[in-house]
Amino acid sequence: MVANYLSRLLFGLCYLIGLVHCLTPAQWRSQSIYQVLADRFARTDGSTTASCDVNKYCGGTWQGIIKKLDYIQQMGFTAVRIYVPNCMTHRL
Repeated sequence: MVANYLSRLLFGLCYLIGLVHCLTPAQWRSQSIYQVLADRFARTDGSTTASCDVNKYCGGTWQGIIKKLDYIQQMGFTAVRIYVPNCMTHRL
């Protein structure tokens, strides 16, 4: 329920500020999509040596993903698909 609300809120905010750009199915087929598991991808502080219990939240954050967008783009990816595990929804 919270994730659904946050998803609708995020979409609404993006719509209001004009950031929504919808691609056609043909355009999506031509994209190179990088898939991210949000809580494991990047920590806000940039650390990479912290231990992680794979059954729990591992420390990755939205800010950590944002800091890595240039890196993802430099690898040639044109879109990012972010998967947010249930254990992370309270950290949004």
